[in-house]
Parts: sequence; structure tokens; C-alpha cells
Amino acid sequence: MHAPPDLDQSLASFTSRTGGLVVLVSDLLSPSWDKALGRLASRPGEVVVLHTLSPQELHPTLGGDVRLIDRESGAAVSVTLNNDAIRLYGQRLDEWRRTVESFCGRHGMGYVPIDTATPVETLVFDVLRRRGIVH
Repeated sequence: MHAPPDLDQSLASFTSRTGGLVVLVSDLLSPSWDKALGRLASRPGEVVVLHTLSPQELHPTLGGDVRLIDRESGAAVSVTLNNDAIRLYGQRLDEWRRTVESFCGRHGMGYVPIDTATPVETLVFDVLRRRGIVH
């Protein structure tokens, strides 16, 4: 299995360009997410981060003993998804998303959490318009 893509490495060549609006669509599930966003923030222009997570990541419904496999790296871990584990996961997910949102705010970037079940039309014509990203 090959190493998963690294967000910071992926953005390294892109950020040498100048100006304009950058919209990053990512789950930010990269160990270097903060370095990558810092790289984007240091370039001229406006940056908006569309932080995408699937309904299963936002609200896991699995129960019992399961084996979770990372789609990008192939790494696997066995866990027991009881109510306590799912509650703790939800707390950590909320904390992480607040951390990302705070990071974006401190660096002058827009932040929009996105559920991947949201239809594109709703995303563009409702969510992004309400946040002033599209007019």
C-alpha cells in the first residue's frame, strides 16, 4: 500500500501562484492540515475552506465490534462502537472542527463545514450564499 496523499505537499506547488480566490474542498484528514492551511493563508488573495465530512463520519451508526479501514492508507483498526465510544467520537469530532474553524478565523480564511450528503445546488445557492461566499 502506498502512503496517503499529504495535503501540505499537494498544495506546495499551487501556493506559488499569486492572488485570486482559492476554494479548498477537503476532509482535512491529513496530519499536516494546519501546515497546509497556513501555506494557503500566506499567499495573496481570499481563501475559503469547505470542510467536507460524510454523514457516516458526522453521525456514525455502526455498533459492536468493527474493523475500520482508512480508504487512503489502507490502515485498519479494530474498535468496539458502543454508545460511549460514539459519544466520545462525537465530542472529539466537534472539538477538532472548532479547532479548524478557529485556525481559519485567525488566519483570515473562510470556513464552511459541509456534509457530503448536501446537494451541490443547496451548497452553492443556499449555504455559500448565506455565508457571503457567493453572491
